This record gives sequence, structure tokens and C-alpha cells, in this order.
Amino acid sequence: MEQPLLGNIRTQHTAMLMIQNKKLPHALIIEGPPGSGKKTFAEFLAMATLCSNENPPCGECKSCRTLKAGSNRDYTFFTPEKDLITVDDVRNLRTQAYYSPIAAPYRVFVVDRADCMNEQAQNTLLKIIEEPPETAKFIFLCQSAASLLATIRSRCICFTLGSVEPSAGVCQFIAKKSCCGLEQAKSALIAANGIIGVALVNLAQAADASTEPPLTAADLLSLAAKGNSSYKILCKIQPLQKNREQVKNLICDLKTAVIEQIKLKALNKNCPLSSKKLTALLSGLENLEAALPLNPSTALIICRICDLLTS
Repeated sequence: MEQPLLGNIRTQHTAMLMIQNKKLPHALIIEGPPGSGKKTFAEFLAMATLCSNENPPCGECKSCRTLKAGSNRDYTFFTPEKDLITVDDVRNLRTQAYYSPIAAPYRVFVVDRADCMNEQAQNTLLKIIEEPPETAKFIFLCQSAASLLATIRSRCICFTLGSVEPSAGVCQFIAKKSCCGLEQAKSALIAANGIIGVALVNLAQAADASTEPPLTAADLLSLAAKGNSSYKILCKIQPLQKNREQVKNLICDLKTAVIEQIKLKALNKNCPLSSKKLTALLSGLENLEAALPLNPSTALIICRICDLLTS
């Protein structure tokens, strides 16, 4: 039986002992910041409760497989729609709790964002967990158990999930999930204060940002015409420096774009760059293209392109 989460070893060890000794209580609270693995941990505990194998959770029996697939009828995951869990929501939960299990010995109810319950709803919930049906188990997820009434907390076992250290195993997991390097994964985890879920979200957002439409030669000429600084243009081109072929193609595209601008000038068409600027830019690009095979540094080539565009 593998632990479901990376880190939080002591918390998971306590849960494992309860599972092995069949001592999971009827009501649990899992607290922790967003991204700390509360939902994953709750699903693991639910799977262990509903599993039909002698050493739960096996992950292979029908109960485990259907829970993973989201079709286990003895498992209910409730999340509030409008940042509020009402008395009616809790009463509905109570009604379902008294239904007999369909295939497993229990029915498991996971309440996400339980801290969205108002006081009246919590008092209604208290009546359920004070005298629960023998076949029902409840797991409440929240950022802090302190947001729940003391009378509720006193009737639940609380598991706390927190930050994890940037160990090799954790960084490898993040790197694999995000398709990034180990150092980038480590930096992301540290920036996320050790919360794996937050690190994964931040890396995904960074990856989405990096998939913006590629900068074209026309875009660069437009930036130059608007008087943008060499540094600003460098920031736009810099992502290309790891790919020499892309830098070569950029020079070629820029030459083509400049020649088109020169032709338009000859036809007295309105162009943002002067004829003198275009002629100097074309000459500089041709020299740079000729020197490209002899220059091993794409970073220097990119800097030279920026100088040509802004000089």
C-alpha cells in the first residue's frame, strides 16, 4: 500500500496505521492550503474505506476502479457552487447518509471547502456526526480546521497537510508532471512555499505564456519603427537563442521584410521606417548572415540584431 502523497510523512503514517487496523473514524477533517493534496488524500482514504481487498486500498478491485473512474455509487464528492454551503445542502447530505450502501460496507461523503458552511449549516451538520449512521463516513476538506465549530472539531480526527521539502523525489515528480528541468522544478516549489499543487499550477501558467504566437519579422520592424529600446526588443527575441536554426530563419525573414519595405518606399507608399534606415538595416543583416557560420554564440547574434533594429 503506497502513500498517496509526497511529503507529509507523519500524517500519512498515522492514516496508514488507522487503515491497517481498520480504525478510520466516522468523521475526518483534512486541512491544508490550496494545492497541498487534500482531495488526493481524501480520495485515498475513501478508497481504503470502500475497498473489498484484505489490504486496502488495492487499487484493482471493482470498488477502487470505479472510484478512480468517478462512478462509484458509494462515494459522494460535494463541492459548493457559490462559495456557500447552506442548511439545505447539509440536510440533503444527511438524507443521503441514511441510504444503505450499494456495494461496499460504507458510504463515504467528502465535503470540499467545508469552511464555506455558515454557522446554521454547521449546527445542522453537528447533528449528523454526533449520531451518524453506522454505514456512513464523512471527510471534510478546508484550509483551516479553526474555521469549523469547536463542537464539530471535537468529534473529528484532523489530518494536517503542509509544505514539503524540495527533495530529489519531489523535484523529479514536479519535473515529470510539468515537462521541465529539475532545477526549474525546485525553484518553482521553493517559490510556492513547498506546496506542490501551487508549483504545478505556476509552471503550467508559465508554459501557457511561453506558447504565445511566435514573433514575426514584421512585428520586430514595427517595434523598431515605434522607437522601442534595444532591451525591450531583446526580451522579445531572447527565447530564440537556444535554437540556432530559428535565429538563422529570423535573419532571413527580416531581410525579406526589409526588402518589401524598400519596394514600397520606391512606389511612394507610406512606410514607418526611412529609406536610409531600411538600407542600413538590410546591409547589416546581410553581413550578419554571412558571418553567422563563423559566430558560435547565438546570444551575440541576437544582440547584434537588436542593435541593427534600434540604431
